[in-house]
Amino acid sequence: MKCQKTDCMLSLLFVCTSLVLLFPALSHAQNKDSYLLQYKFKKGEQLQYKTERCDSTQTSSETQTAPQQVMRWSLQTLSVLETPTETTYKVSIKTDSVWTDQDQAGTSAESESGRRVAFRQRGPEGPGERGRSQEFEIGTDGQSVTDDPVTSPFLLTLPKNPVAVNDTWEFEKNIQRTGRMKGTTRITGQCLLYNIQKQSSPPLALIIVNTQSTGQSEFKFKRPDQNVEISGATQSKGSGTSLVYFDVDRGRITEIVSEDKTESMSESSRGSYASSSSSKSTVKLVSK
Repeated sequence: MKCQKTDCMLSLLFVCTSLVLLFPALSHAQNKDSYLLQYKFKKGEQLQYKTERCDSTQTSSETQTAPQQVMRWSLQTLSVLETPTETTYKVSIKTDSVWTDQDQAGTSAESESGRRVAFRQRGPEGPGERGRSQEFEIGTDGQSVTDDPVTSPFLLTLPKNPVAVNDTWEFEKNIQRTGRMKGTTRITGQCLLYNIQKQSSPPLALIIVNTQSTGQSEFKFKRPDQNVEISGATQSKGSGTSLVYFDVDRGRITEIVSEDKTESMSESSRGSYASSSSSKSTVKLVSK
């Protein structure tokens, strides 16, 4: 199995990566037209997004190196539950179905090679991610109005004020994780309004997003097959670049093309290992 992407994705991300480096210079360009980018949801509205994602991971320890490649397709629905005020929305994002195709190979005698395919239908309960949902209360700029940060790619943080082409804005999130893997991830992002495609119907804002992340966590779990408790800590850092297409009139994201890279180092009671991963993904709005 091989990760694939279209020539369009390659060229767009090349432009994306190059222009991110020019943010400071581009922000000084003079523009006459400005746009107020806002989410415009209605109570009861449902938007379904389809994601295609390819993850390539390599984990190295003292005894082996284990590469892994996973293709993943998913359908998720953003539902508008309430509109508490004219400028806030309560939304939920539910995973409807997931399909994965996985290759795994290693250099040790204990490693495995092969493919695994799984399909999970929509449902309120069950294994894996079936029926999993998140709820957020956000403003028209996509920012959380509660203590819980927004973690969905369908809700990019937008500027509070009107912006013109080549204007930039920033955001920051601190995400707390609980359970067997407790820790904090800090995400910072820089956004650039690269273009307004007025000729398209509806008009689309093309936004380039550059993110960086740092994380640290502690974990503790027991292997049932060996009745052994394993504990340790992990530190990670990552970066990503995305192109986001935003429907200016209807106030919603219609497509996202992304590339991300992450490196981590873990120390545990069973030894240490390093991991590096890269991801390529496309997200498209399939129902409006």
